[in-house]
Amino acid sequence: MNVDWDDTVDRHRARYRERIIDAAIDLVAEQGAAKSSMAALAQRAGVGRATVYKYFPSIEDALLAHVEREVKACSTRLESICEDSDDPLDRLRGYIDVQLDTFAGQRHRLSWSTIDQADLSAAAMLSFRAHLEKLLAPLVEILSGGVAHGVLRADADPVLHARMIVKVLGSLREDIILGQLAPATAADAVWKLVTGGLLAKSDSQG
Repeated sequence: MNVDWDDTVDRHRARYRERIIDAAIDLVAEQGAAKSSMAALAQRAGVGRATVYKYFPSIEDALLAHVEREVKACSTRLESICEDSDDPLDRLRGYIDVQLDTFAGQRHRLSWSTIDQADLSAAAMLSFRAHLEKLLAPLVEILSGGVAHGVLRADADPVLHARMIVKVLGSLREDIILGQLAPATAADAVWKLVTGGLLAKSDSQG
């Protein structure tokens, strides 16, 4: 009985939290961060101000919660890809596909442009980058596996090359968000670029 009640309470809290996060994205997109207030956020979310403060002390914290939510969703997709295949190259291609496909998602389109224009504080930017950094670790692991299995060059630096790949992917975000570049086209181009420089000689002809 107590377990069922606890589950109900947790689901209730999760729904409120999600509602407030979504409202924060919409509010800042419409009014800008400078003109957005906690009172306006409460009104947009359809809850009391006390409820908003219970979950987030500021608009920035709600925006960062959205970034965390997006990173978790992306990480879950990446974990699924790694579980489905042991092949480092399949995993690498899957990582590229997932990242670029995420950029094309409607929620990402809205939220990224909103956060990009939110003029976050220095502390918030550090948290923002820390969340995004979590997406680097799976790629480092994938590249390390590729080197260990001999499908990637032995002199490849998993950490350095992972950062380079992430930078390349990030450079295409705006074009994808604006609809000027299809995720599949971008993925093919990045794949050719990455494998052209990282594949071991025995695999380079494939």
